[in-house]
Amino acid sequence: MSERKDKIMEKISESLENGATALGPAVLCGYHLLEKAELGSQLVLCTDGLANIGLGSLDGTEDNLKEASEFYRKLGVEAQ
Repeated sequence: MSERKDKIMEKISESLENGATALGPAVLCGYHLLEKAELGSQLVLCTDGLANIGLGSLDGTEDNLKEASEFYRKLGVEAQ
């Protein structure tokens, strides 16, 4: 197990930020996949930066930030 963890951590360390991060769509897609999964299943999402494009983008105007915050809040409440 420790060997696998070390390999995963090495790959993560080698990752470089490149381009836009569409976190909202990724979270929403993962959430819907979990709806059909066994009880107790988890979604692990790794990102290389700020959600800055698409649904849930945190990059932009104050109104966009409020809208994104509400999107993530509602999704979190529903997921619980």
